[in-house]
Amino acid sequence: VDAYAQIGHGARNSTARNRHGNITITGETAGVGVDDLVLEGGTGVGAMAMIGNGGFDVDGDKQGDITIDGIGTADPNGDGDGGSNLTVSGGRETAAGLDDAGIDSFAQIGHGGRNSTSTRRGNVTMTGLNDVTLQAGSANRNYAQIGLGGHTANNSVASPSAISIEMVGDLTLNGGTDATSTDAYA
Repeated sequence: VDAYAQIGHGARNSTARNRHGNITITGETAGVGVDDLVLEGGTGVGAMAMIGNGGFDVDGDKQGDITIDGIGTADPNGDGDGGSNLTVSGGRETAAGLDDAGIDSFAQIGHGGRNSTSTRRGNVTMTGLNDVTLQAGSANRNYAQIGLGGHTANNSVASPSAISIEMVGDLTLNGGTDATSTDAYA
């Protein structure tokens, strides 16, 4: 329960404090980028994976720019196969499929998180991508999101806040995988 991985300020159920700061992930060195970037919510309850300030049930303002730059070389030869793949999955897929995910297991790139409060502000910029896939899980509130906010996040997203994704491949958004789950979205 509540096992999570996060790059950013915040934690599970943090008190009302402001979390400000930019997050920059640079993966390319001398023309060699990271192959893939994968964020997966886990199999336990509240098992989140997040790049951003905030988290599950976190209060206080969250702001700063998120830049993921050079995680792959965006199609250097123009043949459609360059860049890294980005996968954001609301529940961790196991040998048994996404059915093993616990409720409130989510993956998000952006400030906020499930049930977070107060104002969120900042740009999300990603470059060097091939395919981008967002896959919701099978349990309640297993969401996958790129952007500020989160499921039942209260208050506002303030300007300026923009999302920019440079990619050369496919964009795939898949909603929840179980007809009985609620609020599993991508």
